[in-house]
Amino acid sequence: MHNMDISYQAGGGWSLDGKSRLPLSIRVVLPFAVMVKAMIMLSMYSSAAILHPICTEQAISLSSALLLAVSFVIMRKYFRQDAAPTYPLFSIYFLWVFICCLRGVFAVDGYWSARALATNAPTLFIPVLVYVFSLPEVTRQVLSVWFRIFIPVFFLFILTLNPDFYASLLNPLLMLVPWLPLLPRRWKLVVLVMACLMVCISMGARSQILKALVALSLLAFYCGRTLLKDCFYRMMRHVLFLLPTLFLVLGLGGVFNVLDVGSYTGVPGSSMEDDLLADSRSIVFEEVATSSVKDGCILLGRTPAQGYETNFQMSQDERQSYQDQKRRAWCEPVLLNIFAWTGVAGLLLYTGFYWQASYLAIYRSNNRWMKLLGVFVAFRWLWGWLEDTNFNLDIMNVSLWMMIAMCYSSRFRAMTDRELHEWVGSIFRRSSSNRVSSVHIP
Repeated sequence: MHNMDISYQAGGGWSLDGKSRLPLSIRVVLPFAVMVKAMIMLSMYSSAAILHPICTEQAISLSSALLLAVSFVIMRKYFRQDAAPTYPLFSIYFLWVFICCLRGVFAVDGYWSARALATNAPTLFIPVLVYVFSLPEVTRQVLSVWFRIFIPVFFLFILTLNPDFYASLLNPLLMLVPWLPLLPRRWKLVVLVMACLMVCISMGARSQILKALVALSLLAFYCGRTLLKDCFYRMMRHVLFLLPTLFLVLGLGGVFNVLDVGSYTGVPGSSMEDDLLADSRSIVFEEVATSSVKDGCILLGRTPAQGYETNFQMSQDERQSYQDQKRRAWCEPVLLNIFAWTGVAGLLLYTGFYWQASYLAIYRSNNRWMKLLGVFVAFRWLWGWLEDTNFNLDIMNVSLWMMIAMCYSSRFRAMTDRELHEWVGSIFRRSSSNRVSSVHIP
């Protein structure tokens, strides 16, 4: 981003290239769209009748369209081709997604496949959020609004919420848990308490519990930072990217199925242990792979209109809707969706986002905090084989791509520990007065 400098000018507010204020789309519309997504998700899991009018299919679709539209406007207006040296992978990915969606138009064979295409296609463009959140001022603005508005609302309705979804609603906190020492004193306690709440409140949300535990583990790594060298972060990154391949080989060889750990214990467990170890993914992997092999779509994918064939993973309503088609439009693991819709080609491109983001954060950053975030992004790729679903542009996807964007951003990576400390502190202040360098790190 050589030609773009968004900085703070005394008495003049945030400016782009020193000429204009931070545009309305960033100052108001983008935080508003993110807050709407957060409130919709809150209303989905709350029994409070006052929130129910918020959660409508129209509100979900319109808020997603608004968020993606604003992101594309920012990308087109402020990211010129010569100003984004680390983003060619995204251009290739968006081109491939467009081709897959075009193929999907010709693959439509009825109402439900058309609906699947209309629902799934926009979610494939979620990575455009990287262009938005790679700007420190934008990320600060969105997080500041989220903390000032959503957190109080969350506690206001906490008794009406399903405990299984606390962690899902508080996903943006996961990014800040490893950075806890950077937070203002009052917010350190708030974030730590809420992170512990994610882990302890319910054993039903296995995915969110594990993500919170990993974030807390990264915080523990920071506490032992004097013993950790750069090679530790690099080793962790390599391990996290290699584990799926190892588990795949062991699973195909019939040696060990990591998705069915409970069957190897040999002794009956409590109901809580059974819930934590239950295998709910093996059949999904089998069905997605079988569908792609059957149709010869391993390389190119079945398109967002077709999903995958299933005999087990459909609800009663889905069976009645699809009648004899026995197709499901999406599944929970994000990487399986990408594979089913866009094939190995799309999966490799999508994996490239995590690979490049974690590499830049760990190998090309001036501060230790970004290295921790790089390890967390590598873990999120590993976890994408089991969860991190992308069938909806919700607050979980927003927070995930915010982290990936920060790893891509040369400005975040150029910050020193002190500068990043100041930036995190500015999230919790009503105004920010620190200028952040936009030095480019190749």
